[in-house]
Amino acid sequence: MRGKKGNKNRPLRKAGGSRWFWRQAVIGPLVVAMATVLLLGLLAAAAVGGTRFVAGQPAVQSAVAQARWWLNNTTPPQVRLTVPAAPVRGSIAITITTQADGPHALSAVYLDGRPLPVASALSIDTATLPDGEHSVVAEAQDNSLHRNVGRATATFRSDNTPPTVTVSFEPSPVAQGHTLLVRVNLNEPATIAGVLDGKPLAFGHDSSNTGYWAVWAPDMAAAPGPRGLTIAAGDVLGNRTQVTATATVTTFNFPTENIVIPPDRVSLLTPAITEAESKRLDGVFALVTPEPLWSGSFAMPVQANTSSAFGTRRSYNSGPLGSGHGGWDLDAAAGTPVLAPARGRVVLAEALQVRGNAVIVDHGLGVYSAYYHLSEIRVRVGQIVAAGEVIGKVGNTGLSTGPHLHWEMRVGGVAVEPAEWVQRRMGESGNR
Repeated sequence: MRGKKGNKNRPLRKAGGSRWFWRQAVIGPLVVAMATVLLLGLLAAAAVGGTRFVAGQPAVQSAVAQARWWLNNTTPPQVRLTVPAAPVRGSIAITITTQADGPHALSAVYLDGRPLPVASALSIDTATLPDGEHSVVAEAQDNSLHRNVGRATATFRSDNTPPTVTVSFEPSPVAQGHTLLVRVNLNEPATIAGVLDGKPLAFGHDSSNTGYWAVWAPDMAAAPGPRGLTIAAGDVLGNRTQVTATATVTTFNFPTENIVIPPDRVSLLTPAITEAESKRLDGVFALVTPEPLWSGSFAMPVQANTSSAFGTRRSYNSGPLGSGHGGWDLDAAAGTPVLAPARGRVVLAEALQVRGNAVIVDHGLGVYSAYYHLSEIRVRVGQIVAAGEVIGKVGNTGLSTGPHLHWEMRVGGVAVEPAEWVQRRMGESGNR
């Protein structure tokens, strides 16, 4: 019997038709994929120590997001190091912060290539390190499949060594009644204090704060021999040191002379008058302006010959020898302008009994110049005078035997040889 036409080569239709197709070809693989993603999410959660689900989101969505981050993240954690910006000494604190989109942790910390304890806050004793620049490196690693590593580097500078101090004296030794220049050189910027023979020194310094200088003087009757100097220095971090040195004082042979005082001025030699005036001026000379007001060497206040040298021991009207002459007597004509030899501030401008019309100028650091027996005073107290400015005129006032200028230099209250201040440069520029 013949079969129906066309049935021989037709494929058999499976039960269910199109429903079978969607169920087997689409829904099945989708379910498998979702299960795979969920499984991977659970695996990722287990790998990172558990998954914290975001409030209000379905657990499956959160697990999928975590799984995707675990599989796909290639961004390393951000690491930030905080170290001191300025040079430091002693113990310092270092802080480390990290940030990432997923679970991560600080994994390593190094100081100059050496591992440190892994912690977000560290204390380092820089006294155990060499002075200079140091490098800190911090690393953080995330828990993703790629194990991304973030890194930060920072540097700081340590200094636990006190300044190196070098002391020199000019001249060495120094003679009685002469000026000693004390120089202090440092290997780094620092502040200093000094005491010489029990007396504090006032220092000038250069612009780098590594070169300091001060002036000191033994009086005309000072005993010869050694004088102890102590210098204390400290840098900006507080590293401190102290050094000592010895200056030497030698004798100086001062000349002698006899001065004839006119009868109308003999009363000015009365001790009550001379001592009271000297005591008042000692108070003026004792004040110390902490910075120099002058630079370089001093000029002559008048161009004239010296009629009486510094330090000359005097007798009056053939009486016993007294103390040394505290300045130069310059034999200038009455009315000759007297010029300031260097910049300074006027601290006295008035008539005195023994010294006549007087002007005293403060040049800073305990250095003063004085001008006596003037016929006129051309400045006022508090006025800043420049080198070469007229401060008065030569006269014959006070205890004087004729027109002349008595020019006096004081260092720390001690009368010193004025010639040195013309011949030498007292200060950071050195002697010429």
